[in-house]
Amino acid sequence: AFWTGLFSHTDPLDQDDIWDYLGGEAERPAAFPEIVFTLDELKEALHRTDKNKAPGDDDIRPVLFQGTSDQLLGNIARLLTTMANEEGPLPSWMKEGLAKTLYKKGRKDDPSNYRVIIMNSIFAKLYEKMLEIRGQKMVEEEVLKIFLSFFSM
Repeated sequence: AFWTGLFSHTDPLDQDDIWDYLGGEAERPAAFPEIVFTLDELKEALHRTDKNKAPGDDDIRPVLFQGTSDQLLGNIARLLTTMANEEGPLPSWMKEGLAKTLYKKGRKDDPSNYRVIIMNSIFAKLYEKMLEIRGQKMVEEEVLKIFLSFFSM
């Protein structure tokens, strides 16, 4: 049910499906914690995003955000925060993208000689990048704690 809901447009994924999929392996939180994205996180995500990436179904390219004012970026961060908290950790708009087939090599009439890429909207790319950055920082902090506790013995 988890994977079907993830890729289905008719059966949206909800928080219960995630925990059903995990089969009790993880402790279910009472509610997902509120996500708050900051202006600095958005700026770092924009800095780490390839400016030449193809646009998704929103047709907005990352290069458009170069030189954007902090006020507009702050509004975008608040918009992403609101969207994330209203729909849960995997908002429905994150599960949609523009699918394109790319020819690899070989006979053009053989479907196995093509690969599919999904082009997400710029907001989905930024959302993913901010979560990735946040996750990296959390891992780095934990590794540092373990490293320092090893030497304090």
